[in-house]
Amino acid sequence: MKRLLSLALVTSLAACGGGGGATGALPTGSTPLAAGKSLVKITLAVPQAQLQVHRRSPKYIAPTTKGFGFDFATTSSALNPAQPTIAVNFSNLAAPSIAVDTYGGSSVTCTNNPDGSATCAFNLTVPTSTTPYILQVSTFDTAPSATGAIFNGADLLSQQTFTNVSVAAGTPTAPLALVLDGVPASTEVVPLPNQVHLQANGGGYTIVGMVPVQAYIYALDRDGNVIVGDGAPQICVQSPVDTATSAPYIAVSVSSPGTGPAGETCDNAPTTTPIWTLQTKNWSATPLNLTLNAVAGGPSPNGGSGAAATSTVSLSEEQELWVTMPAMSGTQDIQGYAFSTGTPPSIISSDLGIIPSSSATIYGYGGMAIDPSGNLWLAPNNGTNDYLCVSQPQTGALAIPQASCSAETYAGGGSFGISIATTTIGGQPFAFILDASSPQQVTSYPLQVPSPPTSASTVQSFSASTLFTGTNSGLTADFNTMPSLAIAPATLAAPAADSLWIDGYPSSGANLYLAGISLSASAAPSLATSGATSITPELTGNQFLGPADNMSIDDAGHIFVAENEYNPTLFTAQEDIFGFQIHSGPPLSVTAIGSGFIPASNPNGGTQHSMAVTYQGTILESYQTGSTRGFYELSEPSSGPITAIQSILNDPVLGSASGIVVTP
Repeated sequence: MKRLLSLALVTSLAACGGGGGATGALPTGSTPLAAGKSLVKITLAVPQAQLQVHRRSPKYIAPTTKGFGFDFATTSSALNPAQPTIAVNFSNLAAPSIAVDTYGGSSVTCTNNPDGSATCAFNLTVPTSTTPYILQVSTFDTAPSATGAIFNGADLLSQQTFTNVSVAAGTPTAPLALVLDGVPASTEVVPLPNQVHLQANGGGYTIVGMVPVQAYIYALDRDGNVIVGDGAPQICVQSPVDTATSAPYIAVSVSSPGTGPAGETCDNAPTTTPIWTLQTKNWSATPLNLTLNAVAGGPSPNGGSGAAATSTVSLSEEQELWVTMPAMSGTQDIQGYAFSTGTPPSIISSDLGIIPSSSATIYGYGGMAIDPSGNLWLAPNNGTNDYLCVSQPQTGALAIPQASCSAETYAGGGSFGISIATTTIGGQPFAFILDASSPQQVTSYPLQVPSPPTSASTVQSFSASTLFTGTNSGLTADFNTMPSLAIAPATLAAPAADSLWIDGYPSSGANLYLAGISLSASAAPSLATSGATSITPELTGNQFLGPADNMSIDDAGHIFVAENEYNPTLFTAQEDIFGFQIHSGPPLSVTAIGSGFIPASNPNGGTQHSMAVTYQGTILESYQTGSTRGFYELSEPSSGPITAIQSILNDPVLGSASGIVVTP
């Protein structure tokens, strides 16, 4: 009995997806054949040549395709794509030819279409069989040999397998649609346009700061052709995990999510290329390897389930430096820079945030803090009212929208915030604001994006008199002035993790004091150290000038406190920086790791605007002596004068920074 098997073959950009397993009897044909033979007819649409290099064309055959193999077998173990039943030389589209024809009578013709594409018809002759065939269609980058090993040494580019293909008598059904599955061999990451925070770095990429970046992730066949469309494999991405936090260094999401192995983020193998979003969450000083798995949608060359092509891409994390400078009139600006130690910061023009003039501070020391999502928080004052403002960096090169601000009443009322820090307590992010009232208070605000809160947390507020009680009540006078606060990272061991640290000095300025505070979702802040650590000026006979003081804590639990000291007799001054290591208790404690100073060129000392500690173990400081405004990167203190790694003088933004934040 003669049978005609008619299959419609539609391909997409690099050979393409939708698995095997289709079944059904196929329409009867009328082509005269030898007794016991049947004809399988496949029609193939081939795009014009220029479309074959268009990476996102929905219909595509790999441009390096030189051979087709059609293998018929009655068991999967008998399939051999390198030694198919029928092989077609596809090197010349204008004149394709049958190279191997096991049973004789097969043919192939191609006809050019007006749109530049071609339609190729494969007439494949196989014996009629009462046992259904398994048909495996494969494409290769090498033309087949007419003798011996037909596709020996050729790279398999795409493949599809149909099971239960009947060529015996039966009721005809609709033709089967055949879509080739690309066979992935590797992957590549291609950033979307204007991804200024995702920069090529040799064979990998650098992510700058915590701003989300977006890219396509393509699967490639063995010839490096991009596989997209109906036959594109599923892409799964695995980010390395920070063992200290059990959280990934890089957060990964995709616009068309699917299911996949535990610990991996996968797409759902869509026909259009999805967009992947990456965002730094934890700092790594060494490059990270992002694992990319491309899992073929259909059978592998041996007829089994789809196999994964695993590759890695190197991702380096570069710090982003954010600074805000006071606005004596008009708006207040926030500016972002790409930053590596020892190299002048490189401005990222799109990372410009604006605090509206109605909320802009007329004071220069409101500081700035960042939450776990990368949002920037500030506590300005416009001379009449206090505000809590949030500025949200955007994906890619999108401009940062104007900051959202809400009117607040800090504990002191109209006093403006002089220091701000953020943390998470009981799953709720908070900002802690130290105000400039007398007496000073620390007030916390639950953070909300995009609209900041309109009321403070009644639980998380304190002053020196409410914090230092009982045997510690004498410390109230020692913390008569509280210049700054900082919060320890969550990566430290409990109870040091997320602890709040404040410094202070008495009216005489003879000493500076440092104390740790425990924060809780269900109780008011409480002293977590045994009293306070006393700090004396570097030079005997000097006193602390204040209140130009700042404090910062790095991810290793190092506290750095910067303060001006002053000799009232000699009228000389210098900038002291003290370093401490936090130790978990209870109670919490610190040990000194060194101290040093920056000699002031002006006999009346300098004015410190802001300070931050980088993830590469250096200190950044905006510092003014006389009329010279400088931005300095400094070594961590040990003893004596501190080494300046680099200095940038009279930069109108960096030299006047009232807030500095460094993000991983």
